[in-house]
Amino acid sequence: MMSLRVTKAIRDSIQWVLCCTVVVMSLSAGLLVGAQGNDDVVRHVRRSDASVRDVDRCAVLEEEEEGRSATAAETQAGFDDLELSSEYPPGDVLRYQLIPNDATARARNTAILRKLVSATGASPYTGRVRFTNTTGADVYYFDDIIQVKDGIVLDFDGSTLDFAKRYVVADDYMGFLTFVRDVTIENGAINVNYDGTAGKNAGSGLRIGSRRGYPFGGFTRGIEDEDLTVAQGGITVRNLRVTTNNASAAPILMLGGLDGVSMENVLVDGQGAAIKGIYYEFGFWHHNHIPARTQSSHARNLSFKNIYISDLNTGSAVAFSLVGALSAWVSGLWIDGSFNGVVIRSGEALYYNVGTPGVGARARIVLENINGKNIASNGIYLQGAERASGGYLSAIIAALPANRAAAAQTDLIEFFLNGFSIDASGVGLRVSGPSVIRNGSLHGTASSGQVIIDDECVQFDFDDVRVVGSSGIGIRANFGGAVWNPARLKIGSIRNCLVAGNGGPSISIDKFQSVLIENCRLGDKTVNDPFAEATQMNYVSASAATARLVCGGKHASISGGKTAYATIAGREPMTMICIANDPPTTP
Repeated sequence: MMSLRVTKAIRDSIQWVLCCTVVVMSLSAGLLVGAQGNDDVVRHVRRSDASVRDVDRCAVLEEEEEGRSATAAETQAGFDDLELSSEYPPGDVLRYQLIPNDATARARNTAILRKLVSATGASPYTGRVRFTNTTGADVYYFDDIIQVKDGIVLDFDGSTLDFAKRYVVADDYMGFLTFVRDVTIENGAINVNYDGTAGKNAGSGLRIGSRRGYPFGGFTRGIEDEDLTVAQGGITVRNLRVTTNNASAAPILMLGGLDGVSMENVLVDGQGAAIKGIYYEFGFWHHNHIPARTQSSHARNLSFKNIYISDLNTGSAVAFSLVGALSAWVSGLWIDGSFNGVVIRSGEALYYNVGTPGVGARARIVLENINGKNIASNGIYLQGAERASGGYLSAIIAALPANRAAAAQTDLIEFFLNGFSIDASGVGLRVSGPSVIRNGSLHGTASSGQVIIDDECVQFDFDDVRVVGSSGIGIRANFGGAVWNPARLKIGSIRNCLVAGNGGPSISIDKFQSVLIENCRLGDKTVNDPFAEATQMNYVSASAATARLVCGGKHASISGGKTAYATIAGREPMTMICIANDPPTTP
């Protein structure tokens, strides 16, 4: 390949010199002709026209010479003129002679791309890097990790980047494309063919951000966010498909105090192996061997739109998880095939000792249009309460007065869930922490209950939710799980809901200060559905630990031998007010 480039360069140089010689000779001949008589005018004009054509030809060759010349940034990155293809502009990978559609070019392609964009190299290049798609289905092959510097846009142009290699220790905690700030990945696909089971979190398709233990650039031990003058983040991932057979790392892994990550039109295919789909975990603003001096950092301004995650490991995987995010918006999430669907929680940091700029901020997660099927365990788990035991804060929290310790582990995240459809075999929806849940359908077998409201979900509002088909309880608000001792009493409302066809009571409640059940239909009836209720037990079962139950405008359709309202002996008296538009009826 080098000999061909040298030959072409020598040929072009000789051609340019000869061209200039011809021009000089033509111009000289024109001057001599000008001194002759009128009979030679025609010859003079013809020679002048030839001179113009020669000048034009030289101009073209000169432009080609300039196009072949390395820019200042390319020179500083280590490229010379002979390594560049003049027909492509700066930033086009074909200019740097990456080779598409040739699996034997993996090492060559990796070395060249690193030379241009690596965070550990000398390149000052910033801007768009385009993987020109010469056939409409090009594949560029790579065989090692590439750390991408700030200010790079990787435009795949519809091409696929194929990453394959054998695991080595240096791969631990790294992804094929690893970056932390001001990077865009768009318009193509990444295929990961990698076995990282011998390593530690090795071989993600994308690793976004860093935290202690996750190297990047000069931060060989990972980033503590206090060391940055500009926050991690400013990341865009769009119009991308990530396929992986790696059973030990998330196809897309995010870490640390990210500020601003936008993902849109992203597909993740786990090929039945991946144990995570898209996964985020908090970082450290400052880490110290003394836990009391450690400060955590938490992502903010995360945005996910039109995300598709499929074919994960149904024995252990979680499809979409945010652990310790401070603010996030998810709109349009489709999951097909996983153990758990959506899991949002605080993680062991508990937002307890947060570094700048997250001090005093309250975690808030908004989810819209969430869809899941073929989920073996929990469809959606919104965990706003988490115990410190087992985490780095365990001794610190345990040393606090009881109420302060309980407060440090509860009400950690506010949840807003609007629009969802979940088919799960274990639990459709489980919540702890303040929650507003609206406009959804839970319709899997859900053997542990279609809805679980933990004791630490002390304030909630359910509106227009369809809860059907569970082999267990429909809405299970007596699950336990209190961190406070004694447990705090809950306040909540269940409005405009259908709870039918479940294997236990429609609604079971316990430890409530006040609960409103309003305008709901409990049970199936042939006038409303194609079948009659035959499976649900008592329709509202409340313990006497519930102080006040108000059932207003509710229709209960019950089968023989079952009770519309039942109370279970408890330790406190209960006020029960039932105002129904229709009396309980049998199908």
